[in-house]
Amino acid sequence: MPRDEPRELELKYHLAGKEDYALLLENCRPAPGQPSVRQENYYFDSQKYDLASQGGMLRLRFDGKLKLCFKLGGEKDGHPGYFDALEVESSLDPDFLQRALEAPQELADLKARPVNALWRHFKPLALVSIGHLVTVRRYRMVDDFLLELDEVTYPDGGVTHEVEIETSFPEEARQALIAMIKKLGIHARPQRRSKLQGLLKHQGVDLWK
Repeated sequence: MPRDEPRELELKYHLAGKEDYALLLENCRPAPGQPSVRQENYYFDSQKYDLASQGGMLRLRFDGKLKLCFKLGGEKDGHPGYFDALEVESSLDPDFLQRALEAPQELADLKARPVNALWRHFKPLALVSIGHLVTVRRYRMVDDFLLELDEVTYPDGGVTHEVEIETSFPEEARQALIAMIKKLGIHARPQRRSKLQGLLKHQGVDLWK
């Protein structure tokens, strides 16, 4: 994978429950200029999950605006919960969301950077909708690190909680986060799956046994 492509470097921790999530929200200082946001996430792949099985993801995210994102990557060896992925995003007209849900193959023909990146790494595929989830993201600070505190709701009603830190310094971020976790008595562990992998598992699809 070319190293000059845009990348997302992110440390992820899974929180044991809503109480742990609330403790972080209450005890970490607010992040200035970072209001909470509700994100609707819609995922696309082939019927055989050709993208997901190889660490790929194609997603439309609506939070008042619509963005298309292609990712390719996963957890970095030797750094539990630290994800290193190619990430290419473009803004789209919000009206396109309904069109894509009704006819997912329209995504394949878009003249957009995420689609160009997708076809650089994968052969042409017949795209279908493979599921959706809703994330409420709230922002806090620990030391100089921005925390993204996510409450994730799946279509089956399941809810999970996680904290993410975008950083090129995973072990420094881990130390700062673990210090706060220990101080508050929170139960947490490195997150080993992406949100898409969690969604597919909720749907009975586990490609990573």
